[in-house]
Amino acid sequence: MSSQRGKAALVLFLCTMSASFGAVTDSTQSTVEYSRVNDTPLYMDVSVPTGAGPFPAAIIVHGGGWVRGNRRVDVAPLFRPLTQARIAWFSIDYRLSDAIFQFGAAIKDVQNAIRFVKTHAVEYGVDPNRIALIGESAGGQLAAMAALEPTDDAA
Repeated sequence: MSSQRGKAALVLFLCTMSASFGAVTDSTQSTVEYSRVNDTPLYMDVSVPTGAGPFPAAIIVHGGGWVRGNRRVDVAPLFRPLTQARIAWFSIDYRLSDAIFQFGAAIKDVQNAIRFVKTHAVEYGVDPNRIALIGESAGGQLAAMAALEPTDDAA
């Protein structure tokens, strides 16, 4: 299945799943620092449904061949369906691999995002036991690697 077809199928599924919820509002925060590596901050955008939680959450990892990509643009088609399904979402930046020695660093960034969301679960009204990773293209590979190599506090 192609990346575009897979993304479209996920969006269609989430839209179908959320149809019964009607219009919802959410609380959105932009540029939340979730980690700092060598004095370089890593950011995420956060959207949490209003109302009583705790809500399930999704950490979104953009694609871009490990060398480019954007947490706001590349995965934007996922935001509305997740919001309508009343799923909190966290769309993350990660270190891009502009040098071969950095390959794998982004996996640690995804693990740090998981750790951040779990640590701040009460603050954001999310259930720390219901966190999904969603990635497209290279982001899918990073999400899978982070899930396959969980750390004790990011598992």
